[in-house]
Amino acid sequence: MYGESRGKPIMTTTLKKITYAIPSINVSYSLRLTASVLLSWLASFELNLDKPYWSIMTAIIVCLPSDGAVFTKLMARLAGTLCGVVTITIFANINFNDPILLSLAIIIWMCFCGYLAALNARNLSYFFALSGYTVALLGFSLSAAPEPQTVFFITQARFSEVVVGLIAVAIISYLFPSRVDREKYDNAINKNKADIAIFFEQCLLPDKDIILTKIHSLLNRTLTLKQVIENLRAAPFLHKTDDKTHYTVNIPGRLRSIIESAILHALYTDLKKSTSIASLIDINSSEGTPKLENHSLTMKERYFLYYYNKSKHSALFLNPTSESRQEHQLIKAKYRDYSEAFRGALRVFFSISLGVFFWLSTDWTSGVILPILISIICSLFITNPIIEKLLILVALVTLLACITSFIFLFYAFIGYSEIFPAIISFLSFIVAVSILQMKGEVLFAILFVYMIETVFLIGFTNPMTFDFSSFANSCLAVLTSIGILIIIFYLVPPGSSKNKIARMRTALTNRYCKRLGTYESHRLSGYIYSMIPHAEAIPSTPEKDALLKTEVNGLLILKTLAEANEALGHPLALPKTIESLDQLAEFDFSIPVIIDAMNAAAPDEYVYWWQLYAIISRAFDV
Repeated sequence: MYGESRGKPIMTTTLKKITYAIPSINVSYSLRLTASVLLSWLASFELNLDKPYWSIMTAIIVCLPSDGAVFTKLMARLAGTLCGVVTITIFANINFNDPILLSLAIIIWMCFCGYLAALNARNLSYFFALSGYTVALLGFSLSAAPEPQTVFFITQARFSEVVVGLIAVAIISYLFPSRVDREKYDNAINKNKADIAIFFEQCLLPDKDIILTKIHSLLNRTLTLKQVIENLRAAPFLHKTDDKTHYTVNIPGRLRSIIESAILHALYTDLKKSTSIASLIDINSSEGTPKLENHSLTMKERYFLYYYNKSKHSALFLNPTSESRQEHQLIKAKYRDYSEAFRGALRVFFSISLGVFFWLSTDWTSGVILPILISIICSLFITNPIIEKLLILVALVTLLACITSFIFLFYAFIGYSEIFPAIISFLSFIVAVSILQMKGEVLFAILFVYMIETVFLIGFTNPMTFDFSSFANSCLAVLTSIGILIIIFYLVPPGSSKNKIARMRTALTNRYCKRLGTYESHRLSGYIYSMIPHAEAIPSTPEKDALLKTEVNGLLILKTLAEANEALGHPLALPKTIESLDQLAEFDFSIPVIIDAMNAAAPDEYVYWWQLYAIISRAFDV
């Protein structure tokens, strides 16, 4: 566990013990971030780097409460920066004598990277975003100073500053590892297990809203466990794993358990119209597991008890390991909103183009900062969608950053003849803001922008300069870039919740639901699972409720088809009139067909047709 020190230096172990002894995760994150900023600042000055503020900004961006997130983001930033450096070197050699053509190439590259970043999540998204704005940062700087020697000088300078920030964060994360991943893991695992058991019990209650109000959020919380486990596995050198678990959780198995409980509720809802469920469960308790061949009960009653025992065992005794490779497909399929990604790329194109036009048409000496800032802010929006929704609040925070940086630069720093008093005053600011960051997700995102902008506007250079004209130009550029983005977001706004829901339904129907009987059901299930987090992020509306019902019914229907295929040795023969999941889940269309198939089915197929009937009729409260 955490305190073990076998084969490790005593000092490292002692530092880790000190970290784990800090009672508050908020304070622990704040101290780690502050130490990373301090180390990157001192290292940059000691190495005589040109603009240490890039090292400090890198430390703030990469240092996160989770060590796993730190490690993956660190690698994504390093790879993205390298990709950007190589790309701009190629662009500069091809279009060096034509700044307009170079600017156009940069804008197109930024749009391409923004599109890919919007389509992907987490590390890949950050990699593409970094590849884009690194090219913008270096490329527009080259446009302002088109000399051959500047290509190497600027690229190596910015890359060196980024690497120093990354190394600083890596060192601090190793010396003072976070315990947030392990605590999240322990809490989430235990709570999720209890939630699944409670959900099973609730599925034996006559609650008509249980499917829509309970199952979707429970599925989403279970899928979130995957992220917690990935964070733990991402930085194995920081955590000693427990030999019994190795942070292994059968996420597909837990999802399967939830779906089985929901199917049990559908069977319960239909069967209770003609049978006493309590009496059936009493028979089950007195006889143990009843045989399906027990002819003292009807076929439906026998199958209900069989499914009751099956889902109960699955819910109360979660298997820690996966049972089949096929189940891993449940968490590999991805839903991507291509339309929203394209709109994001359009906003990037128009925003940067407007910034370049403003810069070139006004002959603004410091105007080169404008397209660079717009590129960086666009990347922040793409990788942090929550910031995109708070654009006006970001504008207010930008004003606050201008005031804060002015106070630091022209009141605090200018009065110190030594660097260390300046460091102490600025680190106090980092400590206070980072503690506030941990008070909520929205506050974390907004204060993250606040710290980045403050560092940029202070402009930690080596040596420090106190030029008010340069500072005023930087503030004007930041405010202008926010103004341009507000205009572009007004002209090309993000898609409405209604349109997002419509696209999800269309994607589910057109891309994955045609010829349902021949398509691999586990892949389609995985695609629906990947939609769940997207749907959870949409505000509650009647359209969203309809989408949730479609998703849940789809998962239950696909599970039924998979069970039938496994038990019968062949797929359940769906009528030719049913070609899509929408048709199968449409009550007026499918119920008569299913009733006919159920009446004509062989005994071994009858229960699966009944299961489909129970799921669909339950969905329409029949």
